[in-house]
Amino acid sequence: MRINIFGCEEPDLPLGFDVNINRLPRPIADLAKAGIGSRMLRYYTSPRLETWVDYVALVSHAGLGRRLHDPESIYFVPPTAKRRIAYWDDPVDEADPKVLTMDIQALVAARERAKTLHQMSKYLPPWPYDLRVAWFADGDLPLAELIKAGRLDAYPGGRCWWVRAAEAAELLPAGESFDDPSSDWYVSPHDRADHDEMARLLSEHRQNWPEA
Repeated sequence: MRINIFGCEEPDLPLGFDVNINRLPRPIADLAKAGIGSRMLRYYTSPRLETWVDYVALVSHAGLGRRLHDPESIYFVPPTAKRRIAYWDDPVDEADPKVLTMDIQALVAARERAKTLHQMSKYLPPWPYDLRVAWFADGDLPLAELIKAGRLDAYPGGRCWWVRAAEAAELLPAGESFDDPSSDWYVSPHDRADHDEMARLLSEHRQNWPEA
């Protein structure tokens, strides 16, 4: 949909940048800066010397398991860090000779975001499976051993299985955690699915950009 510059924060900012890392809490700000430093995250510096990144790209970089949308997560992206963007009710018509360059650029950015969302959703398992367990030829981690022993229901993926976190948690030994990087039971944030958040991101994008 066409951008309503009168309702936008930082109207001169390219559309693909909607999170201000200067306003983020330390844990997610550090993660964003690391992504920029490793060239995994594109960024834009505003005339005010504030650094902006794309929210969906940040979610992809951080991993769905970090739950950037959850106020209970230390990686939560607060509303105050998100750019306010407003839209008119009519779509961008590329064939219209009067179409604004700004709207064409916004449509290009929207299509890039659609690609990112497609890639993210493409590798998710069916609901309710939400925890990825890799398998290796030279030995398995404890969760994989439970699957092979028939003690844990699993959905097969490419060189991995997907299990249900709630069911798997019931089999954790005392003192172990999926969140502890030093544990053999650790599961990376990139190996977790958040079906509700993925559905929300896709729905929001379709609503704002049906033409993308």
